[in-house]
Amino acid sequence: MAIRKILIPMLSMIVLCSCSIDVDYIYYGFTLENKTGRTVTVVWDVNRDCADTFVLSSKGSFTTSYDRYPPVIINSATITFEDGKVLQYSSQDEGRSLCNSKYYEWNDLYCGSNIETHMYTLTEEDYALAVMPSEE
Repeated sequence: MAIRKILIPMLSMIVLCSCSIDVDYIYYGFTLENKTGRTVTVVWDVNRDCADTFVLSSKGSFTTSYDRYPPVIINSATITFEDGKVLQYSSQDEGRSLCNSKYYEWNDLYCGSNIETHMYTLTEEDYALAVMPSEE
């Protein structure tokens, strides 16, 4: 009986403490999701003095993360669709753009996580803005 009086409160404390966030770092990430129905090649330059090149399938996504502030922001991006159409975004874009952080979705931190992620989804709207290189 005495063991129950000690064991139950101890187990309760363990369960409660396991959900607290006690981290000395936060990862800042960015996810690009492709919902255009077309494979794309992306080349982007981020505010971390680095560039990435990657291919996304028609329903794929790409995530990158960094362990220091500030959150990831895309400075410029060139997206080439499988049919050859090209879309370029830059930090001067004022409307919906991969390089305009006002259009990023934001995922909050949650219990047990130390990742803050911004996200952008490529859609048919992005594809409609793309042009063939000969049309530029």
